[in-house]
Amino acid sequence: MDFESVYQRYFKDVFLFLRSISVSEDLAEEITQETFTKALKAIDTFDGRKDIRTWLFTIARNTYYTHCKRQKIYVEEEIEKMPLISQTSFTSKIVDEESALLVHQFLHHMREPYKEVFTLRVFGELPFEKIAALFGKTPNWARVTFYRAKKEIIEYMEGIENGKISCSIAKDLLPLYIEGILSEETAQVVEMHLQTCESCKKDFEIMRQDFVFPSAPKIQEENEKILKELKHQLKIKRILTAVVTVFVTIAVIISGYMVYTNVGEVYDFFTEDNMVVLRDIHTEDAWKPVDFNGEEYLNYDHLICKKKMVVHIDSTSAVTFRIKDTEGNIVIDEQTLEPGESASLEELKRNTDYQVEVKADGDFVMIRII
Repeated sequence: MDFESVYQRYFKDVFLFLRSISVSEDLAEEITQETFTKALKAIDTFDGRKDIRTWLFTIARNTYYTHCKRQKIYVEEEIEKMPLISQTSFTSKIVDEESALLVHQFLHHMREPYKEVFTLRVFGELPFEKIAALFGKTPNWARVTFYRAKKEIIEYMEGIENGKISCSIAKDLLPLYIEGILSEETAQVVEMHLQTCESCKKDFEIMRQDFVFPSAPKIQEENEKILKELKHQLKIKRILTAVVTVFVTIAVIISGYMVYTNVGEVYDFFTEDNMVVLRDIHTEDAWKPVDFNGEEYLNYDHLICKKKMVVHIDSTSAVTFRIKDTEGNIVIDEQTLEPGESASLEELKRNTDYQVEVKADGDFVMIRII
């Protein structure tokens, strides 16, 4: 017998078997290696009368229990009594895709905590210590619960294969049978059991009454009622949202306007407003450049500007003005404004420097450029 092919073919099965009964993955791997070492030494004694996987599992289990005794690790009596053939069969089936589907099907209605413990152990690959910590129990409790769950699954799978299942398994499968989601093979086994078991048949009749579905017209009527209610609620929600949005918008506008008009720094930041006061000005026929707070040029660089020049009504003289660009070109030719009058400056562009020149003859002249 080619031992190398045996090793390649059965290593995963042996490891999974040991992983299911050992306390850690590292220990399972260690015992797996030791198992194949022992098997190599004893390969000549294997006569082929029994399945080689069962032979390897026997070596693996004995090696594991020897290790536990040597390390003084407690092994639950219930686990030791579990038949090896069941453990062997289960491990081979759980790695088979089709059989795994049966396991998931049974797990769907398995009782707690068996369902969760089995799932965490097999599919979550958690050690018994961590599973026990999740439930606030001891590792031995987790180990025993797992093996009881596995025992139920083995009984279920063997029952499917033999066409016979126990009452407890049949009752677990009845909801799936009524819903019509069992495989054809499993459904036939359940039907055969119902023909011979009056107790399960009564449970089936009671459960079937609970699964009565309403007629199609009634379902449609209920759906239309629900849809109408949802549309009504959605309409109300949209109206409320629109109203709230309007009120919030108005509040923001009012608040913004009040801040803009009453807070000087905000007003100055956004609005163009240049005030020029000239006292004892007598220019005769000469043009006098206007100074804007120390700046030589007028520049509309604010967000809000009306582009207008106003001569204050309290001024004691009329004002003649003209505006040039930085190269000396006339942009707005001379115009004369009496006190209280204004002139448009629409010809001026934003963010462009302009020089304003005036002629006046009075004790007090106030010019406002906005």
